[in-house]
Amino acid sequence: MAFKKENRDKVHNPILDRLNDLNIWYEDMAAAGEGFPDIVTGRYPDKILFMEAKSDMRYSQISSPQLVFIANTPAFYVIVTTPDEAVEAVSNPEKYALTQKEKDRVAAWLETVGARLWEHKKGKEKRVQLLYFWTQIIKRKTVPGKYEVKKKKGV
Repeated sequence: MAFKKENRDKVHNPILDRLNDLNIWYEDMAAAGEGFPDIVTGRYPDKILFMEAKSDMRYSQISSPQLVFIANTPAFYVIVTTPDEAVEAVSNPEKYALTQKEKDRVAAWLETVGARLWEHKKGKEKRVQLLYFWTQIIKRKTVPGKYEVKKKKGV
């Protein structure tokens, strides 16, 4: 795996600091690129957790390589926006990680809507809004970051 220039969200280092303070094992993988999550952590060796750190659920984006990784990983995968969420996810990955059904929705979206969307973005970076990912692709009613999903009138 070739490492790229690091592009970290603002919350990345505070999450690492918190995990370190609590003596929770982690590997910082922010420079890995190619859709690989920012942090690998968990209760080694039995509960490995891939963690993507995002600063703001409303304005952050997720790339097509990240979506492909999510769709294909059998391991626990979480997207967190605060150090507290990161600690909760490590403590209880079964509760906070994407389910297999949600990962299957990502895979189906990539094969249908995503494929058409990427076709129109020739030469441009292929990303979707993270809030769209949560509410439209995997269809969660609540999202990390204590952000409430508000329904539009008439919908």
